[in-house]
This record gives sequence, C-alpha cells and structure tokens, in this order.
Amino acid sequence: VVARRSTDTEAIENPHVAAAVRFIREHIDEVFGIDALVRHTSVSRRYLHYHFRRCLGCTPHQYINRARVARAKKLLTEPKRHTLQQIACACGFREPRRLRIVFRRVTGMTPAEYRRSLPKGR
Repeated sequence: VVARRSTDTEAIENPHVAAAVRFIREHIDEVFGIDALVRHTSVSRRYLHYHFRRCLGCTPHQYINRARVARAKKLLTEPKRHTLQQIACACGFREPRRLRIVFRRVTGMTPAEYRRSLPKGR
C-alpha cells in the first residue's frame, strides 16, 4: 500500500491552520520559517501559534520540524542511499548539521543511528 498525497490529510477545522499545513507539505523541500506561513495565511504570528496549539497540539515551528523529520525518515528508508547533504536539502534544511540537530530533538537519535536501526534489506 502506498500513501498518496490526497490520502495524507488531517481534519483541521481552522482554515488558516489548514492552509499553513498545506503550505508546509507543498514546500517541505524549501527553506522557510514561520514568517512564510504568516505571509501565506495572512494572519498574525500569534494567531497562527495559538490556533496551531488548539488544533494540532504543537506550535507551527514544531509542526514544520516534525514534517521535515518525517520526510528525512522516508528518505533514509529508501533503498537508494542518499547522502546527508541530499537529505537535508530535500527536507528544507540549509545544512546537514541542522538536520542532525532537529532530527535528534524530534526522534532522540541521529539520522545515522536511525538508518542503522532499520531492518536489514531496506
């Protein structure tokens, strides 16, 4: 079973939060931050922060980091071994060092440790 983008959705009642989540998913391979979300949704930073917490239980920054780490995990599990530089670039990080920091913060392990923890043959 392959998850398609159309099935990879969350029910989000707030239209601004839903628009921000869509933006994050569509631009995950680009370097952007909260300011881009604020511009895209045309609401204040404070509004976005408050409603992300209410709807998703996390801040916009945490959501972006989790989405980037999820993308990195997917790339790390692919049979083709991507370099950390390639993975960082594909996940919207400027450099591999930042990917390692965020990956460890979210998962408790580095990308290399995660890759080693995968079952052999992947």
